[in-house]
Amino acid sequence: MMTRRSLPNRCCVVLCLLAGAGACVLTGCAQEREPLTRHEQVLADLTPELRTLHERDADVANQLAHTDNTNTRAFYWDVGRALYTDRPSRLHPGPRPY
Repeated sequence: MMTRRSLPNRCCVVLCLLAGAGACVLTGCAQEREPLTRHEQVLADLTPELRTLHERDADVANQLAHTDNTNTRAFYWDVGRALYTDRPSRLHPGPRPY
């Protein structure tokens, strides 16, 4: 006769074994493949020098650098405006544009 404790233990063991067997089935076997011919290499990547539809890796890197630079400068400009440090002091004796 089974006790109440042994039933959950057996269920746990069975579930672990099923999960392990399922993982083994899903991984499959590795298959060695012959190297691609020159024709297959060309067909695999018709435009190896392009990253997007019309830009090379260097063009994409330049665009990202320009965007990061612009965003950083705009952030500091916004911080200056939020903290009211973007205008000269009204105590300055000379003419002021504001």
